[in-house]
Amino acid sequence: MTNILVVERLTIFNLFIVIFFKFFKFDVYIYKFSTNIPNWRIFKFLSLRFCNFEDCIDIGFDYYGGKNGDAIDEVTSQILDSELSNKFIPFFTNVKDSQKKHKLLIKEYVIVRCANLNDIYIWIEGYFANHSENKLNIYLLGDICRIRALFLKIRSNKIKVSPVISTNFFIVINFSLRIFRSLYKKILAFINRALPAKPIKINSNQESFISRAVDTVNYDILYFPHQTIFYGDLFLKDNFYSNDVNSVFYPSNILHIEFE
Repeated sequence: MTNILVVERLTIFNLFIVIFFKFFKFDVYIYKFSTNIPNWRIFKFLSLRFCNFEDCIDIGFDYYGGKNGDAIDEVTSQILDSELSNKFIPFFTNVKDSQKKHKLLIKEYVIVRCANLNDIYIWIEGYFANHSENKLNIYLLGDICRIRALFLKIRSNKIKVSPVISTNFFIVINFSLRIFRSLYKKILAFINRALPAKPIKINSNQESFISRAVDTVNYDILYFPHQTIFYGDLFLKDNFYSNDVNSVFYPSNILHIEFE
């Protein structure tokens, strides 16, 4: 019997769970990983593999994106409540068939919510095509909510995939993180506006060739740098400049334009 753990997204937080499964001789495959993971040494040390579609024996896309009335449609039908759907009718006053519109919106949400799981399952069926399903124990580590758990249950018609953890609390966590990130960006923007900007140090040599009263006819080169030619007080954007006074790329021979 082969024990397999597929990780939807490897992070620092679930890395300890992965180590726990590796202790029990599980083959671990990573679908995605966080950029916070320090380096590639940990992948080699733990013998982690990637869900590489190029290694698949065969790939079937019949169940991709809600085709052929697959698990996406079944999940949508099971979670769609007619009584709840009727409450949304006032929001679709200009829609001919409001219930159909509501179902399509729910289906779109299910597709987005289960996109990674669908890709993972396509990879599993393609990669383990020559394996007997009775000799495989496949577990999935990810944010498996009620909708995704239902998707896995319906989709596991050939090879069964069991979630390590299944709870709707993941939706609350993801929603809370999005609110936190949004508030953090707004607070940071407010602080940046409230604090006085750091003055940019400009030496006289840099400033000498900038003029506000120019005749555009006298210039062959126009330079429109992004947010001035000064990158703070770190350096000057002078990649195209020439030290030859007679060159059209000499700083004073270039017409510099910027928004005020």
